Amino acid sequence: MQRNQSGDTDFSIWAPASATVKLWLNDAEFEMQTAGNGWHNATKPTSAGDRYGFILDDGTRVADPASNQQDEGPLGPSLIVNHDFHWKNPDWKGRPWLEAVVYELHVGTFTKEGTFGAAGEKLEYLAGIGVTVVELMPLATFSGSRGWGYDGVLQFAPQRDYGTPEDLKAFIDRAHAHGIMVLLDVVYNHFGTTGNAIEAFAPRFFKQGGTPWGPAPDFNRAEVRSLFLQNALYWLETYRFDGLRIDAADHLTGGDGDVDFLFEMAGHVKRAITSRHVHIVTEDARNAVSPMTPSSDGLVGVDAEWNDDFHHVIHVATTHEDGGIYEDFANQPYDGLRRSLATGFVYQGHPRPSHNFAGSGEPSGHLPPHRFVNFLHNHDQAGNRLRGERLRSLIQPPLFDTLETILLLAPQTPLMFMGDDHGSTNPFFFFSDHPENDREQEIKNRLKQAESFQGELPPRGPRGGAGSE
Repeated sequence: MQRNQSGDTDFSIWAPASATVKLWLNDAEFEMQTAGNGWHNATKPTSAGDRYGFILDDGTRVADPASNQQDEGPLGPSLIVNHDFHWKNPDWKGRPWLEAVVYELHVGTFTKEGTFGAAGEKLEYLAGIGVTVVELMPLATFSGSRGWGYDGVLQFAPQRDYGTPEDLKAFIDRAHAHGIMVLLDVVYNHFGTTGNAIEAFAPRFFKQGGTPWGPAPDFNRAEVRSLFLQNALYWLETYRFDGLRIDAADHLTGGDGDVDFLFEMAGHVKRAITSRHVHIVTEDARNAVSPMTPSSDGLVGVDAEWNDDFHHVIHVATTHEDGGIYEDFANQPYDGLRRSLATGFVYQGHPRPSHNFAGSGEPSGHLPPHRFVNFLHNHDQAGNRLRGERLRSLIQPPLFDTLETILLLAPQTPLMFMGDDHGSTNPFFFFSDHPENDREQEIKNRLKQAESFQGELPPRGPRGGAGSE
């Protein structure tokens, strides 16, 4: 969907599995023209707030995959949005990544109200304690009203429970007034399992097999790459986010692994936006160095990478847990910590037990330290545990204070999880509005995930608290 200069809206949908598609607009139906290769188009006059959707040849009505607003969730009508906004800080240029001190937060649980507006009230305080980057957990519309956001199904529509598109812009504008950059965590490696209508009209959008978390886009397809390239620029240009955190970037390849979308997207973003600082940060299980290495034209596509190794080796050294993911770090953890603080990753080609002792990672000592985002925990490390414990709850307070001092004074980029600033020991559980018929299976999945994060689970432990992102 795109509004043109005349005020009309150009509606398009790639629906190769539906021979015909109708546009549903304010309870009226209009035939759409077939444009070849599965595309269907129509142009109609619209106003902000108009409701619309698409009717497939079997009579099913679906939302626009590129919807900008969904007031009734992913299966309800899409809304026409007027993105005109009076920015109070239009000349904001961002900050270089070297100045980044990151604070990760979940909008729905950061305040009692759980809204963009309420979160905005805390920005002056965050700036006062030295935060220069606020990283928002995913906002793409997901099914239900409660969730981490990693099961989004409509990538362009902010989750309605947090506020309107205008509310989100006001939050970002307010952050800029306080000198704070705002990053958005985006999930391009999979879609949620609930509320995803794309499979009905464009099954070829997804590759075979998927992921443990839901169907995986097939980045070998031009239509798939185009949607996500547009999405990246949409958040950065329309909302003026200062960057993106790419979830599970090691999954951004085609069906045969022959298309590395991460390189394409990062380069596309950096070449399109040159008037201000825009940053790409990744989560990448490969310990990949090449995305952070300058290209032949001097462009650095990926500015920094989450350093799970730093967290894992700290966790093993201080809690002595060595099950699940921590098994790889159980041998001489302090040696691993020294390597991480000095040169980035712990695994830089070293043999890894969970990889049958094959080499894992790439040498990283040549990179500047600020390219590594270190943390003592984040949404994953707490929420993937059975009881959602933060590291602060697992070790003695003086030891945690020492670790926090190391985190903040080390040359790497520090990341704090919401609540760390005031010494919170409140657990952070995984939570989601799963359909009732999926509940029991989902509990089993979460318990299995918790076991992979902390080893053998305690007997008769309370339910809940196991996540997967």
